[in-house]
Amino acid sequence: MAIMHKLSDRMLMNVSLIPRGKTVADIGCDHGWVSIYLIQNKLAKKVFAMDVAEGPLVGAREHIKEAGLEDRIEVRLSDGLSELNFDSKGGLEAEVALMAGIGGQLAVKIIKDNLDKCHALETIVLQAQSELEFVRKSLYELGFAIDDEAMVLDEGKYYTAMRLVPATGGQTGNLSEAELRYGPILIKRKPEVLLDYLKYKRNSYSAILENISKNSGEDNERALSIKYEISIIDSID
Repeated sequence: MAIMHKLSDRMLMNVSLIPRGKTVADIGCDHGWVSIYLIQNKLAKKVFAMDVAEGPLVGAREHIKEAGLEDRIEVRLSDGLSELNFDSKGGLEAEVALMAGIGGQLAVKIIKDNLDKCHALETIVLQAQSELEFVRKSLYELGFAIDDEAMVLDEGKYYTAMRLVPATGGQTGNLSEAELRYGPILIKRKPEVLLDYLKYKRNSYSAILENISKNSGEDNERALSIKYEISIIDSID
């Protein structure tokens, strides 16, 4: 078996949210390293390594072949979940989808465009790179609940991942402004990395506010918006 490729802390965070022993659709698999990691570490029984571009899949096929895992990882050219199929009994080929390293708008679009498939999944692990407030709000409106969250500082950048499940009656409800921005599970658990991030964000907002007050006073619209963001951070106790 090939030497295991070392995953970044960001990708290890994403993997940590994947339920064990399932069939996983690795959406946007890039060069296939996560797909390989899941099988080599006995974390998944099968993986569909899927990407919208043929280029990365060439590398993925090579790496999968080198690892001797062609019987466990199936490579597919796919726009989002388009090539993940229902079987004759109406079940989806995979129970879990991993979508990592994509923008928030694109993440929501992929889920919207494949809503029937996403609701048929047991779990979606989503690590969006941007617009997390928009992502969380949209996902709740689309009928998903956040089952778990994780956060990591990797090479100077903060990343958040969330595990989504189809919502039931007890899981639906409105998220607060703080929960939309910083994550309901993270706020509940308050890991050290979140506290560090909140401190970083508050300091950044305070610096912006100080600069605004020097130039145009504290009562303009921009200043009031920044003060509101600081109040949301301060509401997290």
